[in-house]
Amino acid sequence: MESRRLQLRVKRGGCLRGQRANLAYQSVEGDAERADALVTRCFFPQRLAGVRNHNCHLAPWLLTSLLRETLIRSAPSRVVTVASEASRQADGFDPIAALIDKRTFSARGSSAIYGQTKLMNIMFSMELARRLEDTGVTSNCLCPGFNVTGLGRELWFAAPLERLLTWLKVGNPERGAGIIVRLASDRTFANVTGGYFSVTDAKALVPVAPGNDPKAQQALWQATAERVAAALTPGESRYGSRTSGNRDHC
Repeated sequence: MESRRLQLRVKRGGCLRGQRANLAYQSVEGDAERADALVTRCFFPQRLAGVRNHNCHLAPWLLTSLLRETLIRSAPSRVVTVASEASRQADGFDPIAALIDKRTFSARGSSAIYGQTKLMNIMFSMELARRLEDTGVTSNCLCPGFNVTGLGRELWFAAPLERLLTWLKVGNPERGAGIIVRLASDRTFANVTGGYFSVTDAKALVPVAPGNDPKAQQALWQATAERVAAALTPGESRYGSRTSGNRDHC
């Protein structure tokens, strides 16, 4: 078997304003000739309360779009999006309305927002799979299950709960990481695209509505492209609108 050197780059993105996601793209693109796999994972800090903006949907969408040509040039390559079964909290919600919702929310209400964002991640991943057909790039998403990773560390009870769960050997993050690595590198998934998988035996999952509706996925993509274009400077808004006449663009 051919031995290849693995290079892992971890980049932190952020809000669209300030172009932090674009800076993350430039730092990856600038020192990488290829990208065999792109893994995006965005979480919603429980401490946050304020105006809804669904950056955890917008940031992976933008970063993936900016790296589209690199991924295609590197084909066969893969895009893996970390979603969550918390998305089931969003059963029946309107993603387009949520994307432009400017109402404030409390820390207590952030759990519902998190579920909505994770369903939007699933919809993004499935629509991306369609848009990258015949390019050699696959797109899949997953639920990593419950993991003790520090997510929610802003909550007052997080530290003692983490110690208890670690003592009970519950929530080992290696288990959640395992499904991510499989989707990103296992030959079993080399030609699999458009799927949503569980941490348990990589079982295929079906998202709640409207997550499994292709028309809703396409509509969310278009609305996202318009929102991202509006948030970036004119020189940067080069990706994404279905109205541009090029459906292949992320």
